[in-house]
Amino acid sequence: MGAIILIGLCLYLSISFGFALLTYTFFWYETFNSSHLEYLRQLSKGRVARWMLRGIVTSFVCQNLTVLFFPLRFWTRLWDPKPDSSCPRPPVILIHGLYHNASAWILYRRLLMGKGFRNTYAFGYSSLNTNFQELLEKLDQKIQTLAERFPNQQMVLVGHSLGGLLARVYAEDPSNSKKIAAVVTLGAPHQGSKLAAFGAVKLARSLSYRGKLFEELGSTGGLSDIPCLAIYSPIDNMVLPNESLHVAHSGWSHLESYPISHVAMLYHSRLAKLVLEYLQIRAFSEPRENDGD
Repeated sequence: MGAIILIGLCLYLSISFGFALLTYTFFWYETFNSSHLEYLRQLSKGRVARWMLRGIVTSFVCQNLTVLFFPLRFWTRLWDPKPDSSCPRPPVILIHGLYHNASAWILYRRLLMGKGFRNTYAFGYSSLNTNFQELLEKLDQKIQTLAERFPNQQMVLVGHSLGGLLARVYAEDPSNSKKIAAVVTLGAPHQGSKLAAFGAVKLARSLSYRGKLFEELGSTGGLSDIPCLAIYSPIDNMVLPNESLHVAHSGWSHLESYPISHVAMLYHSRLAKLVLEYLQIRAFSEPRENDGD
């Protein structure tokens, strides 16, 4: 029995490492054929190979952290706590990415709670048998539910990958803007990704680089005065090309993170602290009036 477990573990780790290596192979191919390579050379001071190795390692490690923390998704009190009406901070909704679940936010939840964001919730969804519009509607239902718990309070949306795209599109809808205090996206495919062509489900394939979904989303956009920040890694291995990590229209601030992989953005403590700093200093220095719409 022990030998079978050991073989299974070795097989799993081999597949996990192979996936990290494969995605960075695609990243290198895309980068080698674009101006992003010269940019990386300048940014890394010629240490592109070292950065690539860092990306592969952080991708491998953080994929396994995702699996390790998976059981936490069933701990309901973590992701849907009782409202704390005495908390001066606005409610926070954490939105995970494709194929992930609420447990991906375990680090962010701990740090947010430590900084006084005691009303921190997670919006979870299945990536199977759904589409982008359905997820937007479910996110709206979640926000409406929390609005009943916290009347006259605006929400903070923090999303990783697809979750960041959902947060952005939701906040950019004029009918929703008064509900939102701030938006932060981590590694969001704001213009899609070429890797979406290999998606195993319809939702994943709909995220193709500048595809039909993004043509439709391009006709929307335009924020009022909501503080919005898009954070991206220069070596993101899942959103290709790298320029797709940028919001194509005005109204957004951009911040280039440390050179880490796509999934590692969920577990990088220094990056998470930058997000909290943004929320504390920028987002709530001048609270906007909520007219209740």
